[in-house]
This record gives sequence, C-alpha cells and structure tokens, in this order.
Amino acid sequence: MRATFLLISLLLSISLRAQDSLWNLVKPLDNLTLVSTFGELRPNHFHSGLDFSGHGHTGDPVYAIDDGYISRISVSADGYGNALYIIHPNGKKSVYGHLLRFVPQIQQYVRQEQNKRQTFEIKLYPEPGLFKVKKGQIIGYLGNTGRSYGPHLHFEIRDAFLDYPLNPLLFINGLHDNTPPRILRYAVYPATDTSVVQGRHRKIILPASRPTTINTYGPVYFGIETFDFTNSHYSRKAVYDVRLFIDDSLWLWYRFDKFLFSHTRDVNTLMDYASYVKNKFKIQRSIITPGNRLCIYRHKANNGIYQPTPGRHKIIYIISDFYGNKTRFNFWLNALEGSPVKPKDNRNYTLIPYGKKFRLDTTGLTLIIPDSALYDSVHFHFHIATAPFQALSPLYKIQDYGTPLRWPIELRFKLISGTDTSHLVAVYIDYKGKTQALPIHITGKQAITFSKQFGQFYLIRDTISPDIQLISPWQVAMGQKIVFKISDNLGEITDYKVFVNRQWTLFAYDARTSTLSAQVSSRHFIKGKNHVRIYVTDMVGNTRKRDFLITVF
Repeated sequence: MRATFLLISLLLSISLRAQDSLWNLVKPLDNLTLVSTFGELRPNHFHSGLDFSGHGHTGDPVYAIDDGYISRISVSADGYGNALYIIHPNGKKSVYGHLLRFVPQIQQYVRQEQNKRQTFEIKLYPEPGLFKVKKGQIIGYLGNTGRSYGPHLHFEIRDAFLDYPLNPLLFINGLHDNTPPRILRYAVYPATDTSVVQGRHRKIILPASRPTTINTYGPVYFGIETFDFTNSHYSRKAVYDVRLFIDDSLWLWYRFDKFLFSHTRDVNTLMDYASYVKNKFKIQRSIITPGNRLCIYRHKANNGIYQPTPGRHKIIYIISDFYGNKTRFNFWLNALEGSPVKPKDNRNYTLIPYGKKFRLDTTGLTLIIPDSALYDSVHFHFHIATAPFQALSPLYKIQDYGTPLRWPIELRFKLISGTDTSHLVAVYIDYKGKTQALPIHITGKQAITFSKQFGQFYLIRDTISPDIQLISPWQVAMGQKIVFKISDNLGEITDYKVFVNRQWTLFAYDARTSTLSAQVSSRHFIKGKNHVRIYVTDMVGNTRKRDFLITVF
C-alpha cells in the first residue's frame, strides 16, 4: 500500500511539473469574483476548486474553458446540483457545479433520461462524440442548485487520468490581488503525556493580536488559524503556502497545489478537529500524524514535532496567498529544564495504538474500530447511559466528538431473541444534540451499522412516516411553480414519486430546503382541477401517500 502511495505521489509531482503554464483557456464566467479558493478546510473535506460569485443572481452564462467533450452530466439534490464535466485534449478535466440549467441541447437529453428512468437525480456518461464543445461555448447558466447557499459557480480543474483536483489558480489568468492573508490565532500543543504547555498537559490557543512567550516542557508542536482575503470580496478564503520556522530554520512547509479525493477526509488531521467541533476554529496543525496521507508537504522536520533544548526559541510562521502576498507572525517559546507538574494520568482510558484493530464487547454491543481508522494513537473511553424513551438499547457514548475518523467504525447491537426487527434503525446524536438515522442490516441476532464519527448511539424502531405539505398556493397559473415540503422525523428520505393526473411527473428535489418543486406545464397539468399524488419513503420503508387538488388557471 505504501508503494502505491509513493507511486501516486511521484505521478502527481511529475504531472504538476510538466503542466503547460501557457494553457490558453478562457474564463468560465465573464465576471470572475472569487468567493472561495482551492484547499479551504471544510467539514470532512477540502474545497476542491474555486467558487465564483453570482453577485446575488442566477442566469449568467457559463463557458467551456477550452475545446473538449462532455464526459459526465450530474443532477443531484445535494452536492454540486446540476453539474457538467468536460475532458480536454491536454489531459485535464474541468468541472462546473451548481448550474441553474444546461443549454437546451443538453437539458433536453437530461430530461429524456429522467423521464425514461422516472428519477430526478441522475448521472449520465455520454459517448465522447455526443456533446463536443468549443472553447468559449456556452454550456450552462450560473445557479444555486445542490448544496449551495447563494448563487455561484463551483469550478474545478482535474487531472483527467487520475481524476485528482489541481489548484485552478495555476491556470487561470486575469485575477489580481494585493491583500495579504490574516492570522487570527496560534496554538501550542503537548506532543506526549509528559509534555507541558503553560504549566498544564493541555494545548493553548491564543489570539494572534497577543503574541507572547509560552513556557513549555518536553516535545510540542504548533498550529495557526489563518485566512486569505481578496480586494474584490470579503469572504474568508484558503491561504496557499504555509511555512514554519524555528530559530530561523525551516521546520515545516506545505502548499495547496493538489490533493487526492481519496485523501480529502485527512483534512480532519491537518485541522485541529476538536477545536473545530467545539468552537468552529479552523486551526491548521503543524504536525503530520501517522494517518496523514496528504501530498501537500514539501518539507517536514520530525513530522512537525519539536523537542526544544532548554532556553528561549523563536517560532515564525510565514503565510502566503497564491499571488505572493505574505504575512509574517512570530512568538517565543521558553523551554523549561524540568517539568512543573506530574505526567498526565491516563489510567482510566484504554490506549489504542495507531494501525491496530480494536474490538470492544459488552452485553448489548460489539464495537469494532478498524486498523488505520484513526489518524493517531488515542486514549479511548466508553460509557453506557440511559437511552431516550422507546429505545431498544442503552445509549452508548463512544469516545468523544473531537476525535476524527478516517474509516467508519462498526457497531453491532445485540438483539434479544424474538425482537421484531421491522423498521429498526440506529440513531446517532451529534455534538449539537441533533439526531441522524443510520441504516442497519440484520445478521442473525445482531443489528449492524457503521458511523464515520464518534458520539452517542442507540437503537430504535421507527414507525413514523414522512410528512408532506403543500407550501405554494393551491391555485396557480400555467407556468408558475408548485412546491411541496417533505420531511422525516429522523431526516432520512430515500425515495419520492409524484403523479399528476395519474402520470409520473418530474419534480426537482432540493435537499437543502427539503422541497419538491416543478413548473406547471401543459404536459401534465390541465386548466382547472388537477389531482396530484405524492409518495415519500424514509430509510426503513415507512411511506406516506398524500393527495392534493391543484387548480390551474
């Protein structure tokens, strides 16, 4: 596996060095105003492209940046919404997400396939010769579909062969900026159970407006919360280049030119995940944990961990954006000769070494943490509590919300003989107290589920069907939009169907707003009274059917 990783890293490096910096592409929009940049730290992933503002409105034309052909068309209630993928002759792929709609030729093709398959969400892979495009050709229109919170274009450039994302700023010309990055906070972390920071075995996070001297003992590492800003937009963006110096010697250096999609979840080990969960701080840690597979690093002394000699040491961060605007920040470390406190006591916890599979068996639950599911060794804790009313298991509190996972953990709930297994579902409670349904499958006397996060879990029987509400007027004109709100008690809707006057009718589903909507057209609606029947099904098969009478004038 390590050999494969090294080979991929080598291919990435060679590919990037061989890029044609003179790629003569056109802009995907007439007005390029950056809202988000490549490499931004998001929950469980890096931002894989650039976001360009729609300035509060949709409908601006989106252009193919170069000749090529459309290799993929995606329509989704979540994610990129309406999206197009174009492969170019130079081995690159461009991606255009959150589109309002496609150009008529593509739109008609998509609608035909949606109607044929009777589904709104669809992924299509046209033959290379079906939709050839020319540089500068309009392919769609800027929108707000999918997981989008305002009109914008999500734009990516990828390697077409290995399908990994590249920083589009490496290729797009015409963007200018002279605003340097800003530093909000800095952090010092104990690296071992004997390490001490400011007299305690805990990290310290301070505002960058108060650089000071930090007293430490033993190995430590550092972190910094930093963002870039541009002349044309107020939003916080990702910085491009981070360098850490200790006593004027380069200690750690990374740069956001590329990453692998298979490694994007490793953002959780670059970021101080616990501080993000608790306070929404996005502190970039200057340590490379054993489970960190990111290919962003250019220099890494001792994987970022610093064992200082007694005395005073200067810690320097130099942060750069893509255009070379730099910000320098420094503070001081005073390394003590002896520890001011006893070593940290972890006797109440079980140590799970990195790379080792862990299994815990209790009366009602078996927990399995796969090898390499963790990014580092952890001190594990587990607690059983009283579950909510009508639960079929205790409440299992597994580890803490601040410990990230690369791979899902497996939970095997043990069922009492004779248990009715219909409509069983596992429930996950997140750090905000919100519940989320997790699918299960029954094997013998076990209900098995998987979770990508630590937290609180219990088993319950869900017999509540989804809810359906008409939120637009029941009297509409031809050409207007009709909208329904659909929801489930545990938030997991897996299927829906809409029939107008007994004919299946294409309605768009927006997962962000939990709405079904369609424009009233003469294809399915008639002037006067129309019968609309909607079926909505949740994860465990509970189905709600509702009938509505819509008057069209």
